[in-house]
Amino acid sequence: MRFLNNMTLFSWGIIEITREGAVMAARMGLRLVLLVMYAGLLTLTTSPTELADGLENLFSPMRRFGFPAHELAMMMTIALRFIPTLLNETERIMKAQIARGAELERGGPLKRLRAFIPVLVPLFVIVFQRADDLATAMEARNYTGGEGRSRMYPLKWSVRDSAALVFSVIFSFAAVLLDGRVLLP
Repeated sequence: MRFLNNMTLFSWGIIEITREGAVMAARMGLRLVLLVMYAGLLTLTTSPTELADGLENLFSPMRRFGFPAHELAMMMTIALRFIPTLLNETERIMKAQIARGAELERGGPLKRLRAFIPVLVPLFVIVFQRADDLATAMEARNYTGGEGRSRMYPLKWSVRDSAALVFSVIFSFAAVLLDGRVLLP
């Protein structure tokens, strides 16, 4: 499909790369790289507990409208702490399947997907067992949610938080302006 003022850079069969498409791909690629960098920076500098507490504080004004801020923070904490366990279990199951003769890394994409099924089934069983164990442990400790919960290290707003907020607002505004949707029609 051709648009006005859109120059074709490369064409091969039904594949056509235009100037506008290349610019859009570069923008999307840059966004993806920045997203990965910022996510990495956030996870390197902030513990899962601090992240969950911050998220809970951020959403706490919405409790008036019935938004479960504490439950969302708890789910996020559990999910973040579960990722390394899930990766370790996946690696362990893959090694066991390879020891039994499974060829997980041979063949085309469809064959690899089929070969991965013997890994997924035990992984799902283990995931549900771990979830059940966690639920039992939470019930045994009489976990009832965020009501009446205190924090070992209460969050306090600091100058660094203000600087981070200002930087984030400026960066977000600049990203919108540089995207061209504000300055260009």
